[in-house]
Amino acid sequence: SHNRPDHLREALASVAAQTTHPAEVIVVDNRSPRSAEVARVVGGFPGVRLIAHARNRGFTGGMNAGLRAATGEYV
Repeated sequence: SHNRPDHLREALASVAAQTTHPAEVIVVDNRSPRSAEVARVVGGFPGVRLIAHARNRGFTGGMNAGLRAATGEYV
């Protein structure tokens, strides 16, 4: 997530509405002016894990953090 809490809210609502629930949902926030809003959005979805970076690590930095944190067999 980067600076788009509204899109994130829609995406997480879509995942939550699925009849087959994933074992794990991880949101990586690459620091932006709207990071506090991103944290509030994630807080509204129980079971969703937030990794909040202190600085923007770019797309690959965010993806790699999420991949490292994932515990499932498939990502």
